[in-house]
Amino acid sequence: MIAMACGLSLQARTLYLNTGGTRLWETDGANKFAVWHWQGSGEGQWTGWMTHVDGDVWSVDVNDASNMVIFCRFNTAATSPSWGADMWNQTEDLEPGSNNLFTITGWGSDKSQGTWSTYNPGDDPGPGPDPTPQPGGAKDYYIRGFFNNTDASIPTAEELFENGLLPLTFTGDDKSLGYFYIMVCDEGATVGRDYMSEGYAEGGTHVTLRDKETLNTPNKWGIPAGSVTFYLYDNGDGSLELSTEPIPGKKLVGGGGEEAVENTTVTEKARKMMIDGQLRIIRGEKMYDATGRQL
Repeated sequence: MIAMACGLSLQARTLYLNTGGTRLWETDGANKFAVWHWQGSGEGQWTGWMTHVDGDVWSVDVNDASNMVIFCRFNTAATSPSWGADMWNQTEDLEPGSNNLFTITGWGSDKSQGTWSTYNPGDDPGPGPDPTPQPGGAKDYYIRGFFNNTDASIPTAEELFENGLLPLTFTGDDKSLGYFYIMVCDEGATVGRDYMSEGYAEGGTHVTLRDKETLNTPNKWGIPAGSVTFYLYDNGDGSLELSTEPIPGKKLVGGGGEEAVENTTVTEKARKMMIDGQLRIIRGEKMYDATGRQL
């Protein structure tokens, strides 16, 4: 039973969350989840922290009368569920209906995505979506991580590379850093494999990234705040090279190619192409290198 503030008691129902494990909502050691729930146009309220059930599944009781819910992921340092900086991620407004298990399947561009199903305690809920990219076929490459050294617990970066390049700006004071790694997934998929550095790497112009599952101490690459163009290269040995400047002789993921791009230095729309292994940006009748210097 759940006691309401007005003194009434309502029957409770149990909801379950499959976090997607360390590939998704349990990444970076996250272990605090809660539910905001309400009925119709009524006021909402928080549950307490969800309780670990088994594997990637967590549970919590909500009012049986509540027909709308939002699952939320929190900073591990949070003391109680609330809207604010400690709330890292959330789902859309969800209507469980007769279902009781929500499985997180992707980060989404703004709010995390997932699917409903029915779960009976003791059942094997399954591992959730398979994050392993299939051999062959097109791949999507996302940069993920944190933007600000003063609040590095809040994930704010999830941008898609286009043919191996990604212009990105992140701002802050002189001590601010961005902390980055790469997710690789099949084209159009929202779940994939994380590629990270072996141990924390800071500074420099490039870093080698490998499948997180093959590393002893997977971590991120820290670089100063500012405007950069990320270059992502396939090293040909199962690893990737993430760089803030072109690396001669290396192959960009996606094969380079030619398309419209907003360059961080050449601010007008331009075309980019690989010429003799070097990135060239064409604007009108003029050609620039990757830093915006006219050739």
